[in-house]
Amino acid sequence: MAPSITRLGNITWRVNDQHKRIVENNARTRALIDSQNRRQLQAERDTIVSHIHKLSPGARKVYLAARLLKIKEHLNI
Repeated sequence: MAPSITRLGNITWRVNDQHKRIVENNARTRALIDSQNRRQLQAERDTIVSHIHKLSPGARKVYLAARLLKIKEHLNI
C-alpha cells in the first residue's frame, strides 16, 4: 500500500521545519562563540596593557608588545 500524499507532505514539512531550527541554532551558536572569542581577546589585551607598562625593557616586554599588536589587528582596533 502506497503512503498517502498528505503523510509525505507532513514528513517533508517536519523535516524542513527541523532543518530551519537547526540552522538558526547553529547561527546563534556561531555568533555566541565569536562574541566570546572577542571578549577573551579584549580581556587578554587589557591584561597585556596593564602589565606591559610595569616591565623594564627586555624580551618579555617585546613579546607582550608583539602579542598586543596581533590582538589589535585581529580585533581591528
